[in-house]
Amino acid sequence: MACLLACISLGANTSVASLSGRLGAVFYWDSALSRGYLVKDGYRVTFSVGNREIVLGHKLVYGRVFLNKNQVYFDKKTTDMVAAYLEAPLTNNYLMVEQARSGGHQVAVILIDPGHGGRDSGSIGRHGDFVVREKDITLTLGLELESLLKKKYPNKKILMTRRTDVYPSLEERVEIANKQKLDPGQAEIYISLHANATPRNPQGAQGFEVWYLPDTVERRLVDRAEVKNENLRTALDKVIQEEYLAESKRLANFLLDALDQGIGHLTKNRGIRRESWFVVRNAQMAAVLVEIGFVTHPQEARRLGDQQHLKTLSKLLYNGIVNFLEYFERD
Repeated sequence: MACLLACISLGANTSVASLSGRLGAVFYWDSALSRGYLVKDGYRVTFSVGNREIVLGHKLVYGRVFLNKNQVYFDKKTTDMVAAYLEAPLTNNYLMVEQARSGGHQVAVILIDPGHGGRDSGSIGRHGDFVVREKDITLTLGLELESLLKKKYPNKKILMTRRTDVYPSLEERVEIANKQKLDPGQAEIYISLHANATPRNPQGAQGFEVWYLPDTVERRLVDRAEVKNENLRTALDKVIQEEYLAESKRLANFLLDALDQGIGHLTKNRGIRRESWFVVRNAQMAAVLVEIGFVTHPQEARRLGDQQHLKTLSKLLYNGIVNFLEYFERD
């Protein structure tokens, strides 16, 4: 397919920005990750500089992506494949693989996971006659957040891992997340709610933080039954993992910024942190864990036991999610 005159070319290569304009697609570029996306009518192309593996919706192909003077280019073969896919989505022309569950442009499912519950109280703050339990804090937060999101997004599926004082196991929480059925172009996000504690510095340790998965953790995201070729499966696992991590990082930053704007004057912003928590590691989607404050800190514990303060925190988390969705789903 010859490049139109409107395209900016470098020899036989085509700039991705000009190609997106010709095709009527939206082009996103993450310079920090050297990773980009082209999206049109719910169909998505994922690529990165220096990586020959390109994902066209739910198919893996090989091409060439490179930078020149801060512009992203495809070689001719890659240009032709991407243009053919976005103009008329592929059928059986390329290797078939299971679609990346997060490889979409629309978040269809938001799963809120209030930590602990039932027999598991989580962290407990005891300050004289005043006692506050993590499981109560997270449930109150989760229910209020669920209500706000349902009002804002009546067409999205807003789910809770628990709505009462019960204890779903970690495996059950992850199962709820991973069993959701998504259409092409749809994604899901997972937000686990917690409260912090420390016996070593109860008077000093306070504040909020948001966690996501380290990039050193490798996850098997493609079903072996669906993709039997090990090399193909490994390649697609890598592509999907990078996408989950990029989206998780952005979600974490949006949540942290919203909390900082709302309660940064009251407590400490402890920043973004990375850990291989069970639910974050095993949820096959963008996933974060929020520590909303310390029940062992006397003043912070009393705030966390106040219903009005918890409503404020829920609204801040809601703001962070809305900001993330506006970024993720932008046209």
